[in-house]
Amino acid sequence: MTEEMELPQSESLLTEILGLLQSLATNMDEVKAEIQKINTEIRAIHSRVDRVISDGFPDGDLIGHKKFHLKGVFGRLFH
Repeated sequence: MTEEMELPQSESLLTEILGLLQSLATNMDEVKAEIQKINTEIRAIHSRVDRVISDGFPDGDLIGHKKFHLKGVFGRLFH
């Protein structure tokens, strides 16, 4: 039972490797396209957030606004 496994011929092995590389390249192209879509969505979200901040806080005082809300009801009444 000491049979040796026969290795594939070098040409068929190279063909198989080439097929795997082509498949990998195709998959990478799909991943790159998906990453581009995600980046576009992220840029749009950043733009909307920036717009909300600039419209909602013209003075840009986000920290002061947060502190105002953290004061509680009575703290805001006597602000």
